[in-house]
Amino acid sequence: EPSLRQPAAYGLSVAAAGLPVAFGQGGQYLEQALQHLCTAVQLPNARQGAQESATDNVVAAIGQICLHHGAHPVLQKDGDQLWNLYLGYLPMRGDQEEAAKVMMQLAQIARSGDPNVVGHGVGRLGRMVALLAASVGEPGTTDTMHQEIAVSIGHLQATLPPEGLQAIWGGLDA
Repeated sequence: EPSLRQPAAYGLSVAAAGLPVAFGQGGQYLEQALQHLCTAVQLPNARQGAQESATDNVVAAIGQICLHHGAHPVLQKDGDQLWNLYLGYLPMRGDQEEAAKVMMQLAQIARSGDPNVVGHGVGRLGRMVALLAASVGEPGTTDTMHQEIAVSIGHLQATLPPEGLQAIWGGLDA
């Protein structure tokens, strides 16, 4: 039921970012939360009608959990799959407000260069840059977001070795 899934996913997203013990001492509920979220993303009608906004929030929650709980054993084991699921779902089309937040965060993540997120050998960075470039001028984007994207891409151009830049430009075709 999307009217329940959307606020529940939003709550998990906020909890993941701001409450270190939201998933129990030692994160014992994190794996269960991720299982439910991943199931919701893969529902046959996840991107249709009222389901889409709810699924956008589910995907945002997966991203927040991955970003803020990367040291958890589940993410150490399944982090690549989760980040690929997250990036594979983007761009968000149902909840424009959530889409804008996710793109802003994606620009900051890309700039950070965290290998757990961008992929070892910058494997996911091309996809990230392609998503960011495609989001410029879309509904819900702002000048602040455009500036953040420009700063992130400029930072990558200034700091990555030539083979890293080649990987990014190759990913723009994705």
